[in-house]
Amino acid sequence: MKAIKSIDYTSYANTLLLSWFFIAIVAFDQSIATSTLLILSFIFIIPTVRNLDTAWLNHGSWIMALGFYGLTHIVFRILDGSSDISSYERPFRFILAIVLFLYLLHFGFKESWLHWAILLGTLFGVGFAIHEAFWLNKSRADLGHNAIAYATLMTTLGLITTCIAWIKEKLSYKLIFLGTGLLAFFAVILSGTRGAVLSWIFFFSLLTLLFILRSKSPKKKLGVVFFSAIVLILATQLPQVQMRWQQTKWEFQQFEQGNSHTSTGLRVQMWHTAWFLGKRSPILGSGQDLDVLRELSHDFIYENNYHPDLLSMFDHFHNEYMDSFAKRGLLGVFAWLGLLIGAMYSLKGRYLVASSLVVATYSIGALTETLMSTGRLIYLYIFLISVIRCAATQSKLAKDT
Repeated sequence: MKAIKSIDYTSYANTLLLSWFFIAIVAFDQSIATSTLLILSFIFIIPTVRNLDTAWLNHGSWIMALGFYGLTHIVFRILDGSSDISSYERPFRFILAIVLFLYLLHFGFKESWLHWAILLGTLFGVGFAIHEAFWLNKSRADLGHNAIAYATLMTTLGLITTCIAWIKEKLSYKLIFLGTGLLAFFAVILSGTRGAVLSWIFFFSLLTLLFILRSKSPKKKLGVVFFSAIVLILATQLPQVQMRWQQTKWEFQQFEQGNSHTSTGLRVQMWHTAWFLGKRSPILGSGQDLDVLRELSHDFIYENNYHPDLLSMFDHFHNEYMDSFAKRGLLGVFAWLGLLIGAMYSLKGRYLVASSLVVATYSIGALTETLMSTGRLIYLYIFLISVIRCAATQSKLAKDT
């Protein structure tokens, strides 16, 4: 009986810490939650490891994805001869994430509490974005992150909030969560991030289509179509969207005229350079040392009349796939794809839908940004997928008993 109580107490502690993590992930400092959870996972590592066989049977894909991704980055840093200890900190997070995941899987948490924590975290992100856009008159809301990172955080939380709305039984709860999801869309627009806005339009249209296919009421179908159309039309009329649309058209016109020194043009330059570096060593890439990469690509950049400081302005290639290929070759690309596929594998029902939304957000966002170079995006992906997978196991156990 005492053992059961101890597990209950640990479950409540996990719930409170995870709640703060999701509340704080966009606008506040979430480190106290991540650090405390990691400490707890090592304190209780013995009972946690005892269930490793069961965990591997149900979640082996996620454990293997985390381990392979983290180890490949560590090994490549060793091969580069990196003596900077801090450079190993970020990939080591993925190894530690395995211990944390096993701990949460064993001791659990209260899933319904986390729904409200995610909602609060989303609302804080929206509120601060509105403050920056309308009170501080910033052209792009970013909350101290870069605008793309902020937009990815809000897209992920907003879609999960929308997903939660589908499973809530009370109509009032459904409307609260759905409304928060729409506010997250508004915040993404305020960030001026073109890729994230397009992602939202795609996902919003997809969710509308799924509702139409599942609903048997013609009135509800018509109502949802009308509502979705109004939301999308209003969104396209916002000044931030109009400004970014005009800028995009201008950049493409400049690119067609041979001027590639624009936001879009610089990305094309980076991707082409990354492709060149990756082809030099397709299996292992050209390494992660920026000084070496600059030297290897110097003549290529000069011959193509690219920006001479291309690899001095940024330490990545603004594309997770191309960045992986350039620095770590096909092995790095497989590690990144494994992290995406391993997150969804073997899940079913609403948990598969939730994980798919997270994976799709990161997959699309990774086309124009190197997402895994941002600490909060790493943490959100690791924690959110781990929580979804643990919640799936808790739900299955509850049904079986």
